[in-house]
Amino acid sequence: MCKDFLSWDEMADGYLSCSDFETGPRVLTIRTLVIEQVMKISGNGNPIPVKGPDGRNLYEDGEPVMEKTEKRVMHFYETGAGLIINQSNKALLKKLFGLPTTNWKGKRIALYAAPDCKSATRNTPAQPGLRVYGSPDLAEDMEVVTGLRPQPNRVWKLVAMKDDTKPKPTTQRPTDTRTTAEKIADGEKHLGPDVAAEVRTAYGAKLDADPADWGEDTQQGYLVALMKRAKGA
Repeated sequence: MCKDFLSWDEMADGYLSCSDFETGPRVLTIRTLVIEQVMKISGNGNPIPVKGPDGRNLYEDGEPVMEKTEKRVMHFYETGAGLIINQSNKALLKKLFGLPTTNWKGKRIALYAAPDCKSATRNTPAQPGLRVYGSPDLAEDMEVVTGLRPQPNRVWKLVAMKDDTKPKPTTQRPTDTRTTAEKIADGEKHLGPDVAAEVRTAYGAKLDADPADWGEDTQQGYLVALMKRAKGA
């Protein structure tokens, strides 16, 4: 079901634009692909007003009435704004994910503001527009040719992006819950009674003393001595 038709002022909030991608490509997850009524845009990028029988613009509640047209609109989980699918992005998406489009739900795409992708006529300078940049779901970079005759074809590169959402192997050691006295006992066991006795004597600790009865500073100092001996043993 089509959503209510948006006014021109509301359109920037309802649909993605280049201003949403000023910091670079953004990865979005596809939720739906539907047909919606959107504002019809002229070749120079302006909305087309509806004319009355006298040739003047029609108004409703003080607002100009604009022509509407049906467009494919893609919606995402990360934002409420949709992407109006043009022919170029349609070709790029098909190359990325194939058919049928019902399999696209949950796929990830990156969009970016391409600086020179819009040119309605040969006499109109190229303008910025949204294009599919690539996807973390893409195994390797690929090139796609878009464009309809008589306009020249355009080659776009789809980028296989690094997937930062996958769990990364951790190199962090498990938390050591042993007390300092328990670490000392394990260290002495590792070194053996003879070497442990040498470390105790060098440190000035009694051979029959229980480290659990020592103060924290003494425990830490002796533990360091054990660790140094273990590295040199």
